[in-house]
Amino acid sequence: MDRRRKHRLTQMRITIGAILLVALLIGILVVGFHIRKFEVVGNTRHTAEEIRGDLVRDFATGNSLYFSWKYKNAVEEPITPYLSSVQAKMTAPGAVQVVVSEKKIVAGTTYGGTNVYFDETGLVLEITDTHYDDVPLVKGITMDEPQLYQKLPVSNAALLATMLKLASLMGQSGLVAEEITFDESRNMTVKVADILIELGQDEYLAEKISNLVTIYPKIAGAKGTLKLSSYTGKTDDIQFEEAMPEPETQAQEWQWQQEGEGTGETDAYGNPVTTGETDAYGNPVTTGETDAYGNPVTGTSADSQGAAGMGTQPEPAPEGGDGAETTPEGTGEDTPGGSGEVTGVEGFMVFDSNGTLRYDARVVDGQVLDAYGNPISGCSVNEDGYVVDAYWNVIDPMTGTLAQ
Repeated sequence: MDRRRKHRLTQMRITIGAILLVALLIGILVVGFHIRKFEVVGNTRHTAEEIRGDLVRDFATGNSLYFSWKYKNAVEEPITPYLSSVQAKMTAPGAVQVVVSEKKIVAGTTYGGTNVYFDETGLVLEITDTHYDDVPLVKGITMDEPQLYQKLPVSNAALLATMLKLASLMGQSGLVAEEITFDESRNMTVKVADILIELGQDEYLAEKISNLVTIYPKIAGAKGTLKLSSYTGKTDDIQFEEAMPEPETQAQEWQWQQEGEGTGETDAYGNPVTTGETDAYGNPVTTGETDAYGNPVTGTSADSQGAAGMGTQPEPAPEGGDGAETTPEGTGEDTPGGSGEVTGVEGFMVFDSNGTLRYDARVVDGQVLDAYGNPISGCSVNEDGYVVDAYWNVIDPMTGTLAQ
């Protein structure tokens, strides 16, 4: 009888001990691994408190063991639609580190005076009064009232797709666009600093943006319109129309370029009338007059051909219409590039006096010529051996890149 009682007492002690042990373990799990420190890495627009409030929402997710197991791999969490991925690790029993990737805003638009920002899929990420200077605003589209974390409610699906495509390409280009505008015919115009880029329709759009990235460093700081509407990737029909500066500024720039040799007068086109002498670089100084083809008539110095101060009329543009280049016939001096010695590389980019971007410039015997040996108007070689084009870009002919 005593033996049975002792056996029951022993079993009871074992059971109570097991219960106490389980309770202790549960207490340790509940109290010891309760998330007290929540570190967030990778967030810029959303606070750590906001992210914690969305991810730690019940008893289970408040436990560091469970939380770090749940998000041990980078995953997209539907309850945080503003994040593209969430990944966590436990750094201490009551501490976790969460690495997040926020969805990137590619553009915005306005609705009712409020800025609506969205990602590359058209998901609305923010509706705010805040204006982001590094995010382009899209104009010329109509939509219904937007909702946060919902698709942008643009009724025209094709227009929405084009808008998202262009915004994404501009984001990848590294250029900071201020505005993207659609007209009634869906022609696109992008504003970067003081330059308007006409892109036309949604054709060869990737090629147009790729070419823009190449051209922009040459025209950065200028003010005008770059025409890429007809660019296909196979043609070089690109023009940059520089906006006319204010008269006072124009005169100051001209005087700087000619080192004070101008007379101070201007012709019918607003260009300074100069003395007909050569400047410090040996280039003819224009008289302000133009010939029958609209080209400036240049003067010559006393040691050049003809009488001192007499203007010489440039040769007319070759036939073919609109100044198009035609391949000269014959051999010798009429062959492409001429018969002289080429200095540096062949085929670098310059702007001529018509505002056309030329891809075939080279220096031959101290002159800037095209692929057929014709002088490129508005371009010259200065005393340092650099090429100065019509927009005063300074190009090193040895590399074909900007020297200034």
